[in-house]
Amino acid sequence: MDEALKIIQKSRAKTAAVSRGSQKGDEITVDFQGSIDGVEQEGLKAEKITVIPGEKRFIEGFEDQLIGLREGDSKDFSLEMDLSPQPGEERGKKKVDFSVKVSSVKERDLPELNDEFAKSLGNFSGLEDLSNKIGENIKAEKERKEKERIRVKIIETIGEKSSADIPEVMIEKELDNMVAEFKEQISQSGLSFEDYLKKSGKSEEEIRKDWKERARKRILTSLVLQEIAKREKIEVSDQEVENEANAYLNRFKGPKEQLPGPEKLKLYIKDVIQNEKVFKFLEE
Repeated sequence: MDEALKIIQKSRAKTAAVSRGSQKGDEITVDFQGSIDGVEQEGLKAEKITVIPGEKRFIEGFEDQLIGLREGDSKDFSLEMDLSPQPGEERGKKKVDFSVKVSSVKERDLPELNDEFAKSLGNFSGLEDLSNKIGENIKAEKERKEKERIRVKIIETIGEKSSADIPEVMIEKELDNMVAEFKEQISQSGLSFEDYLKKSGKSEEEIRKDWKERARKRILTSLVLQEIAKREKIEVSDQEVENEANAYLNRFKGPKEQLPGPEKLKLYIKDVIQNEKVFKFLEE
């Protein structure tokens, strides 16, 4: 709870440009380029990125190198980094040479953690009320993660005692789905799948090979859930599907083109509801 409060406090900090050398806790905006053996690395390049020395949220050792620098200063330094190996290379640390240019140094003025601060964030009666709400949210998130952990353990245990002759074509289809999902996640983070492949030093074919066993387990999990639903006569009504589909459409905020077709959406919703019922049955 204390850590969450500090994060909120820092997010509401006021900043002011300073002409002195940077200190821990300052916001330092930099451009940087990393090179290995004299070759500039596209994945180790950024412009107008904010680094806060002392937060330890950036490349290990990088933040410390910025302390004392002023607006307009440049600095070259080297760090040992554990990078993903290229094909044929062994994993290990490599020396990376960085060139950094500081575009601004700003001092942060953190607001005081008191009742007035809590009220400024929304409908809170004071700091105690805000802390309690944060505690409730953290507890709910921990409960969600624990519930997910138990469900994974249940289905893994059943899967270990289950067997199925899964055709290769089903595994390849599941791999297609997994790669498509991963590409979507990568694009949301601002990277292209091609950039990821360059950074990882792997081809799409190698990734598919690495994920093949995961794909087989995902299919087996789906088959196990379907079989339990069948044996235990766990059913989903048309009304349940209709209600959840309408709720899904109301929650959806993306472009309409990204929505699945009505029939595909209903099949997806039916699977989700059925799986939820199966898991509740297993938990009981």
